[in-house]
Amino acid sequence: MAVDLQTLRKSHTGRRCFFLGNGPSLNKLDLSLLEGEQVWAANRAYLLFEGVSWRPAFYVIKDPNVIENSIDAIRNLMRSLPNTVFFYPDWFRSAGSITDSANVCWYREVDRVDTNYPEFSVNADEGIVRSSTVAIVAMQLAIWMGFEPVILIGCDMTYQASSQSEHADPDHFDPRYLDGGRSWQVPDVAGMLAHMAAAKRACDAYGVTILNATAGGRLEAFPRVSYASIF
Repeated sequence: MAVDLQTLRKSHTGRRCFFLGNGPSLNKLDLSLLEGEQVWAANRAYLLFEGVSWRPAFYVIKDPNVIENSIDAIRNLMRSLPNTVFFYPDWFRSAGSITDSANVCWYREVDRVDTNYPEFSVNADEGIVRSSTVAIVAMQLAIWMGFEPVILIGCDMTYQASSQSEHADPDHFDPRYLDGGRSWQVPDVAGMLAHMAAAKRACDAYGVTILNATAGGRLEAFPRVSYASIF
């Protein structure tokens, strides 16, 4: 039995949360400060768990390449973190890569190219807009759950390498990030930044605050705050 998305609506109203991007700037931050916070993680964020005592409350994966390249690690993670809610687009279930579990929540993915759906959804029950970056997916889900504000860290948007490299990876917090994969999605930085700007417009209209506490990087759509000052 999976988690019913509808039951999560406004379940965390008024609480702040952090979205943990996977950029190299994470290595500049004291991540121990996130102990006791509501943290969203994504993709291969589990590589940093050996260096922190806390674990995320929420985990999002929307890229099928991440599933294909890391399926054993992700399944082990789901078993070892029964109190973490894992969010996946529902077509992953149809493909058979991920199955129902007590800590899995499925969401409907919407592609704006084929519909008149808005650029950024505040109603996850109707669908979550597909994006070039998993951060946008997590933000839509967090707003559906009532989080305010949503604070971004590690969202560097400064990709240097190609989609697949045999060398140390400069684009993520861990040089092993792209290890073990046959193929990876080529980062669409322009698309990411454009969708972040659209998210800012939608959040302003809805009255939700998104803050950027990333150490450096190219993301300027949201107001910047000092990470250390938050605590």
